[in-house]
Amino acid sequence: IVVQLDKDPRQAGPTIQFNEINLGGGSVVSEDWKEGVKQAVAAATKAVGEDGRTWVITIKNRSYSKVTEGVSASGAIAVGIIAAWRGDNIKPDVALTGKITPDGQIESVGSVLIKVEAAARAQLKTILIPRGQLDWDLSHLATRWNIKVIEVATLEEAYQLMTTAVR
Repeated sequence: IVVQLDKDPRQAGPTIQFNEINLGGGSVVSEDWKEGVKQAVAAATKAVGEDGRTWVITIKNRSYSKVTEGVSASGAIAVGIIAAWRGDNIKPDVALTGKITPDGQIESVGSVLIKVEAAARAQLKTILIPRGQLDWDLSHLATRWNIKVIEVATLEEAYQLMTTAVR
């Protein structure tokens, strides 16, 4: 997912644009995925103390699948929006799965085991998951896959672990 943040002086936003790109031919994002992005924008504006009226957010979903769905990426998208606003970098070896709420809480999602395995196969070093979703099986497999799994409860926690920001 690529996040681009621009300013529009007309103050009609926040405006969200979706640029859906499939690396294997045609792609769409589901309505619940788009709703997750709206929640990410709400959480990001609150986190940085902006109303977002001048924001134009373009979300570029680069996917190998034909359909991207669910809200599991909404926490990561919120981190990306804040990083774009602040000018911070996202660490290339850290991923996050979790549903963001407008007040910045990271809530549980499904298929965490599959997502951790996918992150390990992509050779990431760390995956952040919602607090309360780490169990013995996942810990055992994370060790076998050589990936660190860290639980987070808030957008701020995730931001500190995913970015190079020194705050």
